[in-house]
Amino acid sequence: MRIRLAVIWGCALCGCETVVDLDVPGGYEPKLIIESQFSPDSLWTMRAGKSTAFGATADPRDLIVPDARIVIFGEGRFRDTLRHVGNGIYRTTNNLRPASGYVYRVQAAAPGLPSAEARGWAPPLESEWVEMQAAANSGSTESDPYTVRLRMADLPGGNYYSLTLYQVVTVCRNARGFIRIENGPGYSSRYQVNVFRSTWPSFRSYVEAVDDPTYPDLDNTYWTAFFSDELFEATTREFTITFTPTVTEPDNQLFMLVLTALSDDLFAYERSLELHDYYLFGPSLTTTRPVTVYTNVAGGLGIFAGYTSDTYRFDLEGNPWEEKDVSFGEPGPCR
Repeated sequence: MRIRLAVIWGCALCGCETVVDLDVPGGYEPKLIIESQFSPDSLWTMRAGKSTAFGATADPRDLIVPDARIVIFGEGRFRDTLRHVGNGIYRTTNNLRPASGYVYRVQAAAPGLPSAEARGWAPPLESEWVEMQAAANSGSTESDPYTVRLRMADLPGGNYYSLTLYQVVTVCRNARGFIRIENGPGYSSRYQVNVFRSTWPSFRSYVEAVDDPTYPDLDNTYWTAFFSDELFEATTREFTITFTPTVTEPDNQLFMLVLTALSDDLFAYERSLELHDYYLFGPSLTTTRPVTVYTNVAGGLGIFAGYTSDTYRFDLEGNPWEEKDVSFGEPGPCR
């Protein structure tokens, strides 16, 4: 019989639902869902839950799996058993992190559910800061006043990347509970995405547009630029972005540029999510087909895939800064 499957993380986890069509003889059997998008910057963490048939009445809290056994294996004798810390979240007990360039394997089992297994890695990334400068014609309204250049060495094989620029802003919480950008003594800071521009031909505004010639180029403006190495495989290239600060107060002149290398599995997963959402919420369901969300988990559902990021923090003079010197935290009340 054909049924519709709802993979629900619910409000207890990440608040999203994925619908997948499956042919299941005799009825639907729940599957174990494991999800970890891992990085060398973070400790090993994973979510675990179980799927349910679309249309079934289920409390999201009942779909959390608190009694799974999750073990991660790596090259050599690497082994780490994750412990449940609440709400279906499992973490390392040994303060271990993934390393880029190494393949890891996860085995997961839970009572009453089929076991699941997956392999993934965080690809290596080689990049360096070249320079930042104010544009010579910064007084013009037709160009951005600041330019940043990065150099990146692409490794052999097909690779995928993203680039995002953030500005540090100070925020507070108003009487209605909403967060707003405002300067004030003792206010906390947070990152806000800052739009940038570039004419680099590999950049795309949407992850689903990468390597797809049917998507038209827009106006070279990006919140996040997604790209592959299709035009520069296994070579070293420099690329340039220009930007104007979103907030111009003196206390908000700190920026962070994040270049990320995504594994093939993670790119396929992110691309399928976007296409799936477009099918559900796009302008015309009659011209698109249902999209199955990508999974690399054998015996279950979810994703086990990694990424590696190079992060560059700078001010408008091009000088580096460190997060420990800025007050990040929960915003206090506006004064």
